[in-house]
Amino acid sequence: MRKMRAALFECLFGERITWGAILRIMLWALLFFLIINTCFPQKKRVPEGLRYGVQLKGKSVQPMNLPRSDPRGVRTTLPKELEKEFLIGWIGGSSLHTRANLNRKTKQWGHETFVPVEVAKILGCKTEKEVSVALYLLSAQRIFDEYLCLLDALRYKPDLVVITLNPVWAFNSKSLSFWPNLYSATIENGLANFEDLTQIALFGGPSNIAQGLLSRYFPLIRNRFDYRQDPTVKIASLFHERHVISNQYDRLSMAMNVSQPLQFWARFEGGKVKDRSVIGWQIKAMSYIDEGVDGFHHIILRNMIKRVNEAGVKTLFYLAPFTPNAWDDEMLYRKLKAQEHALSLLAREYNSSNIHIISENPARVLPELEYRDLVHIKDSLPLSDYLADEIFNLLEKNGDGQ
Repeated sequence: MRKMRAALFECLFGERITWGAILRIMLWALLFFLIINTCFPQKKRVPEGLRYGVQLKGKSVQPMNLPRSDPRGVRTTLPKELEKEFLIGWIGGSSLHTRANLNRKTKQWGHETFVPVEVAKILGCKTEKEVSVALYLLSAQRIFDEYLCLLDALRYKPDLVVITLNPVWAFNSKSLSFWPNLYSATIENGLANFEDLTQIALFGGPSNIAQGLLSRYFPLIRNRFDYRQDPTVKIASLFHERHVISNQYDRLSMAMNVSQPLQFWARFEGGKVKDRSVIGWQIKAMSYIDEGVDGFHHIILRNMIKRVNEAGVKTLFYLAPFTPNAWDDEMLYRKLKAQEHALSLLAREYNSSNIHIISENPARVLPELEYRDLVHIKDSLPLSDYLADEIFNLLEKNGDGQ
């Protein structure tokens, strides 16, 4: 029996590993996917699990990202709620989600909103236009994740792009990416530019690239996450993902947002993270921020500026507010100043009427902001008013104001 299997394998794939053998394997794989995609009954897809989908239901601000365990990464089409007169592509992390006054018994927040929601309202009044926001909000979003989200946002030809840079992660050399499901989801967006393609290939593996390219032609591959959620579909085991925890953001996956890969670096350097609270991890992350201007994160940031410049889309870059209560700490303040210095250099280097880079942290001009930790604020209105004014000034400079 073993000899028969060996003979069959040799007949199909060849005796030795050669380019011809690799080509035959690829052709057999394509044939398999073609047959199974044609013959397997297409089921009604499970609705895409959107975080913040409940809070933003029916609003002109809609989340575009799927759960971290969903290999599809992002939505494939623009939601109908966003078919407005003026479209903003907003990319940022959890600092955009403002919450305060938690009821310990009901676990409900007395105040909860999103900065882009408030900015859209204010900007709509200023411009007398219907404003909608395609929101790419990812918890603990790293700089390369923002880059991939930008590539996806540019597909929809937005009128404006806003990029929120998290002071904890944006300039962090030790953690450049946290959302690997974006690799295959955005590979098609990178095909138009060789530099984008090489960077996606640098972070993702061959499987990410293959899945991203095949998903376009094989819905069964694209929607394999949905099939895994349906217990009646026995073929679901073929699409097992090792990193899938659940479709929900459980406590474990949320804890990973701030602790990974910092635990690795702490062990690598022979130290320990004594304070494992959110603020403790944020401080540890800040300690790894590169104070120079030639790190890989700077290359990614420059590429982001190049892409929006090439697309001719008006763009605002700004740092999320960083609590002044931490400025007395010499290390934290030094890191913050290094970020502001790097952004000021980029603002001078890429001086354009289309691009506005706010190098100064908004906390310096908004002392009334209240914070839950280093970068999460309780009330969005002071920041929303400030950003709406900056955006309106950018639009007026380009003749797109009221």
